[in-house]
Amino acid sequence: MSQKIFLRTVFLGLFLIIQMTSIGCSKRQATQPRTNPSNGNPVITTDWEATGSLAGESSFVNSLYIDSLDQVIAATNDGIFYSLDEGNTWQRTRLTDSLVWCITRRPNGSFFAGTNKGIFRSTDINADWDVVGLTDRSILALTANSAGRIFAGANDGLFYSWDNGSTWSGPILSQRIVLSLFAAIDGRVFAGTAKNGIYRSNDNGITWLSLPQPLADIAIPAMGMDSEGVFYVSAFGSGILVTTDGGTTWTQKNEGLSYPYVTTLLINSVDIIYAGTNGDGVFYSTNRGALWKQINSGLNNLTITSIAANSSGKIFAGTAGGGVFRGTQSTTGN
Repeated sequence: MSQKIFLRTVFLGLFLIIQMTSIGCSKRQATQPRTNPSNGNPVITTDWEATGSLAGESSFVNSLYIDSLDQVIAATNDGIFYSLDEGNTWQRTRLTDSLVWCITRRPNGSFFAGTNKGIFRSTDINADWDVVGLTDRSILALTANSAGRIFAGANDGLFYSWDNGSTWSGPILSQRIVLSLFAAIDGRVFAGTAKNGIYRSNDNGITWLSLPQPLADIAIPAMGMDSEGVFYVSAFGSGILVTTDGGTTWTQKNEGLSYPYVTTLLINSVDIIYAGTNGDGVFYSTNRGALWKQINSGLNNLTITSIAANSSGKIFAGTAGGGVFRGTQSTTGN
């Protein structure tokens, strides 16, 4: 594994070392994905190809974000880059010389970047970026819900802003490393931690409930929800956990998932699930995680940090040291 890995994996590694020492990063029930009318099979990506060059530290892509204009935005060890042509070419933004872990955007509003120097905000991806708070913290996860509230996961808890990032409150979930965040369209917000399980807020982040932990002391680096409200999480080292009741009960779904160190999840618009791993590439499932298959043809860097999809169904994979790869066909039939 590369020594220069994205921060979520760093924290996961530290957490696993601590563990070993103590022992001796909205909706209804899931439907089947759309099928290809020519053969009745689900539309999936079968091959990958490298996108334009991201060299040096910028090849360490910590996360990807695709906005409503289909701009592909890469948070890297060397600032933020964006592409207007599905990754054929990349342009550097004005946020440079910063290690950027994550990006989000308020609905039709400002962009936010989580860095090792706090949170930055910009009105446009290529406009100026201004620091807006939490400068003494590493921001590992960001999300904005439908009400416009912004949530930031840090190495010491969860913070939130109700005024477009001008002021921040917190920490809540203090002394917890918050690795992942997910905002459902019904107002619920989920937070995954490095050691303390999963938390859920039913009231736009005002109060938080610790969910039952199906596995003890497991880090949660990624979460996602399909179009029917089925919720999926990565339990790092233990594969995928699925709940249909908001986190009261959980089922492990690892059939075919030969490498359970899942770092990132994508659920596309037709409910195909993609899981990126920390060393064994990408797996996918077309049946709510009941069976997983590997999909690595053309992928020459198997340390996957992020997966994202654009409006036409093309998927993109960020890697640790290999830049960004792109699926060669739509995953939705568009």
